[in-house]
Amino acid sequence: MPGNLPPLTPSIIASFPTPNYVDPVRRRWMPALACTLQVFSTLFVLTRLWLRARRQAGSLGLDDALIGFAWLGSIALTTFTLLETQHWGADRHVWDVPPQLWPVAARGAWALEVIYLVTTCCIKVSILLFYRRLTAGTYARRWKIATIVAIVFTVIYAVAFLILLMNACKPLDAYWDSLSFFYDKPYTCIHSDLINPINGALAAFGDAYAVILPILMLRHFGAPRRQKIALNIIFALGLITVCTASVRTYYFTRVGMEWDATWLGFDTLVWTQLEVQLAMICASAPALRVLVRRYLSDPFQRTFNSSARAESAAAIHPKSPDVTITSDAQSCRDPESPASNESQMRHLPSIQEIENNHTAPLPAVPVSVVKSAEDYEMYALQNLEKNRPLARGPSLRFVAPSPNNFRRSVEDAWPVPPGSGLPPEQPHAR
Repeated sequence: MPGNLPPLTPSIIASFPTPNYVDPVRRRWMPALACTLQVFSTLFVLTRLWLRARRQAGSLGLDDALIGFAWLGSIALTTFTLLETQHWGADRHVWDVPPQLWPVAARGAWALEVIYLVTTCCIKVSILLFYRRLTAGTYARRWKIATIVAIVFTVIYAVAFLILLMNACKPLDAYWDSLSFFYDKPYTCIHSDLINPINGALAAFGDAYAVILPILMLRHFGAPRRQKIALNIIFALGLITVCTASVRTYYFTRVGMEWDATWLGFDTLVWTQLEVQLAMICASAPALRVLVRRYLSDPFQRTFNSSARAESAAAIHPKSPDVTITSDAQSCRDPESPASNESQMRHLPSIQEIENNHTAPLPAVPVSVVKSAEDYEMYALQNLEKNRPLARGPSLRFVAPSPNNFRRSVEDAWPVPPGSGLPPEQPHAR
């Protein structure tokens, strides 16, 4: 029988329970599921296209055009899903659906199959083209051939089943109109009890191929281990779509073998939505990794590093009220910059002052703000020499205080004692 339904004889229809057209048992949660999935997939796809348009995750390419077309297909898929479940009786048992809605529901089911084939084909080819972009010039020829073979297989599979759908019945309108009791034209249709499982199995196989291929390719990818693990996790998320495609195949096969087609069709629509929308999310996830790394990881990293520096300083100098650890934007300035050195010089004594007071300990001029490694080193030198008499010797040199030679002068005048924990002296040109 057309419409992916098994033959319904008058005796079978007579065996159905008493119809309830007024208040039937319905599953009313499809709008919430479909709209939620559509919103999330839309956010992922639009964010990907925005990043590509700004050249922050690569440039726009054919894979982005295909994912954009697939996004339009997903909107059409969601629209027809809501029409099927909310207006055409796909959310209830077939005996509770008025017979005049049967042809309408069958026409919608045919349109959904066409949309599903085109949309999933665009998503899979977009993912495979992304692999081509990711591995351009870095892989052996066999991996490129494997990617091209996957693209060709996906396109041929989609085109073959589209042709099959266009010729499912002769004439085509018999696919849905023959469900009406008043249709009296001669027609022939293809049996769906074998086509449906083959269609679903090939769809699941294409999903699995698109997931396993990049994981195998990354084994030879010359990238840091953390990056390879992150990419593998992103690609492995595609295994979810393989599972959803498998479950969809199960229900899609039952639709062509059992009489309660609308009730089983609802389950098929649920898993179709999950497969398509999650596939779009997984296809856009690699681009969003760039967004997370660029816009979210830096603030978290700065906060973590600032907290770690504060805890480290408090542990080393728990009773040093003169030291304040800051985590503002100025703490990230280059310590060699003039502004930073000038700030240091305002808090530290010059060599001339040390020479005039050589018999006294090093003046305890507080370093009020520790903003760099050099600030901390100067603070440590002050505390080291605070209570030790300074012996004037021939090694003391009078050097004008400047940002470039101040630390060298201090180190020449007061060698760092062994075991003090300070960094070793770096070689410098005399």
